Amino acid sequence: MKRPEGSSRQTSAETKKPEAKKPIKPADLQPDPDQRTVTTVEGRVLGYDEKFNPVTDVSMKRNIPENKLEKQKVDNVEASSSLSKIINTVSGNERLNQEFFNYLDQKYANAQRPPEGMDVYQNPQNYSPEQKLARYVDLVKVKAQFEAYKEARLKPHTGQMRTILNQPEVEKDIQQAMETLMEDPTVAGLLSSEYLQGSREILEGKRFQEDTNKYDQAYTDAVNQLRTDLQDQFKSQIVDGGIFRDGVARGVNERTILINYNTALQSFGSVLGADYIAPFQDTIQNHYTEFYSNKVEPLLPDTAGSLNALILNATSNFNVPEAQRDNVGLVTPTIDGQAYKELGLALKTDGFMQVLGGLKIDPQTQKDMNAAGLDPGIPKDGFTAAFLPTVTNIATQVFGTSAAKKADRESFTSTVLKELRPLMERLDGGVDPITFGGLAERVRLSLRRSGSPMAAYGNEVTTALNGLMRGANLTSNKLLDGMYGAGTGFALKDVQALTMLAVGYEGKGLAETKNPEGVLRDGGGDNSGVAKKVFGTENRMWDSGALQRFGTEGFEYYANKFSGDVRTLLPNSVVHNPLIDATAYGKKAVDEVLQNYALAVGKGLFGNDEAAVKEYATNVVRMTYNLNSALKPGGSLDKTYKLAMELASLERGNFFEGSVSVDDQLKTMAKYSTLFLSATRTIHGGVMGAGSFDPSSLASQILTSAQGMSHVMDFVGSKIKPSIDAKILLNIGEYADAAKQLARTTFVKGSGVLSGLIDVAWLPVDIFTFVRNLKAGNLDTAEKIFNGIIIGTDAGVAVDGAVAIARTVIPATVLQSSRFAFLFTGTGGAIMAGLGAAFNLINAGALIGLAIWQNIKAEKEYNKAGDRLDANLKPLTDNTTSDNLKLYPEAGDPWGGDSMRQRLYQMHLDNMYKHDLTPFDWAAVRDANRKRYEAAA
Repeated sequence: MKRPEGSSRQTSAETKKPEAKKPIKPADLQPDPDQRTVTTVEGRVLGYDEKFNPVTDVSMKRNIPENKLEKQKVDNVEASSSLSKIINTVSGNERLNQEFFNYLDQKYANAQRPPEGMDVYQNPQNYSPEQKLARYVDLVKVKAQFEAYKEARLKPHTGQMRTILNQPEVEKDIQQAMETLMEDPTVAGLLSSEYLQGSREILEGKRFQEDTNKYDQAYTDAVNQLRTDLQDQFKSQIVDGGIFRDGVARGVNERTILINYNTALQSFGSVLGADYIAPFQDTIQNHYTEFYSNKVEPLLPDTAGSLNALILNATSNFNVPEAQRDNVGLVTPTIDGQAYKELGLALKTDGFMQVLGGLKIDPQTQKDMNAAGLDPGIPKDGFTAAFLPTVTNIATQVFGTSAAKKADRESFTSTVLKELRPLMERLDGGVDPITFGGLAERVRLSLRRSGSPMAAYGNEVTTALNGLMRGANLTSNKLLDGMYGAGTGFALKDVQALTMLAVGYEGKGLAETKNPEGVLRDGGGDNSGVAKKVFGTENRMWDSGALQRFGTEGFEYYANKFSGDVRTLLPNSVVHNPLIDATAYGKKAVDEVLQNYALAVGKGLFGNDEAAVKEYATNVVRMTYNLNSALKPGGSLDKTYKLAMELASLERGNFFEGSVSVDDQLKTMAKYSTLFLSATRTIHGGVMGAGSFDPSSLASQILTSAQGMSHVMDFVGSKIKPSIDAKILLNIGEYADAAKQLARTTFVKGSGVLSGLIDVAWLPVDIFTFVRNLKAGNLDTAEKIFNGIIIGTDAGVAVDGAVAIARTVIPATVLQSSRFAFLFTGTGGAIMAGLGAAFNLINAGALIGLAIWQNIKAEKEYNKAGDRLDANLKPLTDNTTSDNLKLYPEAGDPWGGDSMRQRLYQMHLDNMYKHDLTPFDWAAVRDANRKRYEAAA
């Protein structure tokens, strides 16, 4: 008797003993190591590695070694101790302070001022350093004016003796206003810079007062003493290596010592000048190089990791449209900022099955089909060949890549290909979504009734069929346009690749729908999770599989064609071609720097022999990458150079006889390949922490750092002929300057971002370049010592040759956004201590020499003098005096004696107000500002 269809009853003769399952090896459960192994993605996708695992900003940073130097905590007081001593020296003489203030007053006479009132103290971030220093100058002058007016009002026998009732408030407000400004790092930095520049001009013999009687022998002696004191400090701290020696002896960490040294050298350079420093260049460089090699270099990160850091930075700052920032790594286009948009195509093809049947199968595809483990009943024809890569990708999304799931992947692939064929035949005549839903339901029931092992994956099978049909529909109706070859027809690879793209794209649409039309009818709620898994829409799973099958370069052509076709379907939408791998652009940016660097080396050796230069440069590039690949973690500079010599010796056969000996070529290649990689080590921390670089500023950083590192390398025994070295370094410098200028030009135009935030501690100092640029006077001093940093700020100000050398030390434009700001933060007690002597400038004794004091004391009309004072005082402190005067109780009896005068003076003091007429909470304002500065630092 025939058993009813669907019955599961078996007779005793049919009953079989279940086979014992073989134990699964743990290794078989692991993903295929030759394919993608990462299942989840953390961070923003930037591209793919060699196994097509997504590479993200987080994963790249995680694989970059730490910078031990960066981990050191800077001691603020130590880091600015030498600079504080210099400031104390230049501001310690009262007579020279008067001269300096006249310099400052003249320089800022026409500078733009902040608006009248107290806002500049409450919101200093809204004003430029120059505006705030101009206000400070005005406060110094009004303090002198008030001191003179106050003294004049106490002059006996004038009939004009008055008590200024709000004197305590006026004095407090002037002093608080000055101290509030001086706690601003930008103002303190700029005033320090001006002290050095003004002192230099005073040392050079410039004079800033009209009264020639001021320039007597005492003044000359003061100038000579200042020069002697500064030169003695310079010799002790810099020439004799005192900063290094003393810092090490007292256990100061290397990062703090370097910051202290670099700011001191920079300051001495600006106040003493290049001519004085030049004779000491060799001695200075030797002390610096010894310290850098022995103490700093061992703390720097590995060379290989540092190169990756540069690639990461260049990649992260590649100019990606905002709409694509979160879609890097997708193989399909971004449309109006979205990964999917309905294209409006009806589910109907015309002759597509005929097209598939006519595809020519190449030997490799035939081999792939034979190895796919397909059921014997699956025809190995054009249809199967066209869909196999895409269906295989779907099977991988569902079951993974482990060996234990191989049978499931093969069974799933066979099932889908078998069920897809009749559906595609129906599609050639057109299928509406409801009809397709019925067809899909039949497939699900058929799998259950037949006892197929894929019955448990019915939803996955029907969801795959839905996406495959929609993708095939898109491929047939649009993507194959223009792909037909006369005499050859459609190429199998074209159909395979475009189908992979189309199915992946339509899969994104299904994954965005809670209940994709036509499938999953037995499910309730949100069924989009099945589509997300089947089409690998999360963590770039589908994209990885597609790239694994076709390769990035080959697939980009089809991805771009897809994008072009979408533009024609959606003419009113903004369609961006996919950016599959941004890391390739980062690598290209670094590679271009290396190629220019290699050309500079080649020109240094072979001059105008273009063929020799090009050939040698090619060898340098190859050698540098080979060296980078061969390096092991923890390699020091000398170990890197020794390995470079070994590799260069192995390539002796690649060198050519000519104007330069093979030995010189070999040594030069070893030195300069090491130098390039070592230069990346020195700027690693700054690159990781500084923010953005455009390609030009990145090139400038690497090339100028390489110049400085050349001297450090000589310390570890890598010297080559001086004549060769000099030519190469000159050429590298020219490339660096060109890159720097291009970066500035780009920045000014608003399309580039500059660095400006690199810590001096990571950069090697080239004293020779420093002195040469000092003599030329064509760059800002801060830039000279920081090895060519392209300095920019959040406000968009670029420091370039147009900026006078006056802004030295830490230019205010850098302080606005720089980590160096902490050196000038008042609450840290660092450079503020050094400016203590500068505050002597505003004491009454120091102000007596100012012309404004003399003028007001000679003023016979006291009320007019008061009005003049108020006109200056009101805009700066919101105070006035004219309405707050009281007749001073002057003694009328000349025989009253001292006791009477003392009693009357005490009455004068007692009469003064004990409250503020115009209250202003200076403590709250200064506290808020300090927190702002500390956060910025």
